[in-house]
Amino acid sequence: MNVCPVCGYDGLEEPPYANYSDPSTGSFEICSCCGFQFGVDDLDKGISHTEYRDQWIKNGAKWYSKSVEKPNNWDLISQLLRIGIKL
Repeated sequence: MNVCPVCGYDGLEEPPYANYSDPSTGSFEICSCCGFQFGVDDLDKGISHTEYRDQWIKNGAKWYSKSVEKPNNWDLISQLLRIGIKL
């Protein structure tokens, strides 16, 4: 189970980073839930996980992917709690 450190989605195909303390090891995967791209949004664009998450939530926390269907039991609150974030 690979969890997105931005939104808590547990459906990433691979770990977001080979080394969590080094964003240059990003997988370049785009989270199907929030749309964060590891190694690009953080390293190239300089956006922190917190900044991205706050903006995503402010914009309605919409499911990002058009090709990966949102799980039927998708629950934003539970997902965020998975990474220690309380709304």
